[in-house]
Amino acid sequence: PNIITALTAQGRADVPVAVIQHGSWANERVGLAPAHAILNVVANHNLTNPAIIVIGEVVRLHPHWQQTQSVFIRENPSVAPDYKPFLISR
Repeated sequence: PNIITALTAQGRADVPVAVIQHGSWANERVGLAPAHAILNVVANHNLTNPAIIVIGEVVRLHPHWQQTQSVFIRENPSVAPDYKPFLISR
């Protein structure tokens, strides 16, 4: 929450954020959203440790970022590609 508060105070509420739970494991899950929405993604989809937070324009390089205007949550990446919100799970 402190990072999001700082980003918002600096006028960067729309900066892309990824939360990667269990990175590189078979049960990896990724939540993608602008900073102003990422706390809801984390809470609503129970993204917990171990997790890595990536903040910045590099998140836009994620192959599923282009499919969202706001929050990204998908339980299964093979489900309809235009489905929103979105969380990616392997």
